[in-house]
Amino acid sequence: MSVSIRVLPKEGLGKCSLCGVWQQLSFWDADLAGRICEDCRPFLEAAEIALIAAKCRHPNCATSLWSFLSSFSVGV
Repeated sequence: MSVSIRVLPKEGLGKCSLCGVWQQLSFWDADLAGRICEDCRPFLEAAEIALIAAKCRHPNCATSLWSFLSSFSVGV
């Protein structure tokens, strides 16, 4: 279960904040401050779990998480 990912009350068409693909978006990621797609959700949940397990902390959590996630190549 993710701390930062929430189901949106209403799906909408848009560009995923992680992979950049235009599609139906049904989740909000607070760390990325943006909507994400169904395909990116498992990756972000796994990254969040890994960061928590490694006790990675930074005063600006959104920036540090985005930097961490940007180091990976996400193929959709």
